[in-house]
Amino acid sequence: TQSGTSRRSSRLVDALESSWSVVAKAPRVERMPLDAILDRTFAAAEANDWATFRSMFADDAVMKQNVGPEQSIDQAMKTLPRLTADGTTLRYENVRRVGGKSNITEMHDAVFTKPDGRVVRIDLCVVVQFNEDGKITRTDEYLDSAVTTGLLG
Repeated sequence: TQSGTSRRSSRLVDALESSWSVVAKAPRVERMPLDAILDRTFAAAEANDWATFRSMFADDAVMKQNVGPEQSIDQAMKTLPRLTADGTTLRYENVRRVGGKSNITEMHDAVFTKPDGRVVRIDLCVVVQFNEDGKITRTDEYLDSAVTTGLLG
């Protein structure tokens, strides 16, 4: 009957509203803010701590630079440590960020100091996407490829 259906619907709505209020009152698990995650990621690169750097990424993360093909984080980890393997140091300067709920766009200067004292400064922009666990899932990096030739040799 119409009134029986109406009562069932009303009870269902009451039950749903009751469960919603329980969900709303449940304590939220705090996660590291995205800025802090990105700070830790870049600090690991500066410290030549590639294990920590890798741990900040999801297993299926991908990286893309405008000067190269898209690659998995594991493929990238075969080449990234080579940037500092010869004793070159890396630091990030002039950091500017804007972000949303699951992404950050960062502009910075990556400053490489070669063992012979040469400094290679690369102004770049990286768009970083995160999953709900705070792991990096994708980076899209834009830089001037002509400047990167100073890193070689």
